[in-house]
Amino acid sequence: MSARYLGRPITVDTAFRRAFACYLRVVASYTLLVIALVGAAFGTLLLGGLLAAVIGGPTGVLIAVVTFVLTIAAFIWLGVTWALVAQAIVIEDTGVWRSFGRSRGLVSGSRWRVIGITLLLTLIESVLFTVPSTFVSVLTTPLPAPVGPALSELVSALAQTAYFPVQFGTLTLLYYDLRVRKEGFDLSLAAEQLAPA
Repeated sequence: MSARYLGRPITVDTAFRRAFACYLRVVASYTLLVIALVGAAFGTLLLGGLLAAVIGGPTGVLIAVVTFVLTIAAFIWLGVTWALVAQAIVIEDTGVWRSFGRSRGLVSGSRWRVIGITLLLTLIESVLFTVPSTFVSVLTTPLPAPVGPALSELVSALAQTAYFPVQFGTLTLLYYDLRVRKEGFDLSLAAEQLAPA
């Protein structure tokens, strides 16, 4: 998607070589992202739950509700802040730690747009996963045990295969959109194309 956006030719072989060169860094960044999100959510819920239990009564219930809302808000905030770590690694060839800062820098000031696009991607994902798997579950109910679940898993795998290019392609276009807005990336490209060889 990045090569097409930049108008550069790319082959399947080149794309695979690039992907494998970045694979471990992308996996490490997503592992750290999940640990940070789960850790932040768990820590917030634990502190809020303890405070609510100590205070008790209606105030404790209110604290528990506020804690739950704040946890969801923090989860979304951090997830959106670091939504472009993979693009920073693959396109800019950054390291794992630097990709988090790069994503944060690009997203800052455009957070609501990124939240909207992320929510739209989540909606598309839920439709692509839920509708086919529900349909297959209904159709395979009369089938014997190994066949029904196997078909359901196959449809789920096909839905994931169809969705992930949409997700990463959209995030890559969003990455370039934010670079254009923040860094004048389109002007840099135009200057690069006009420069004598």
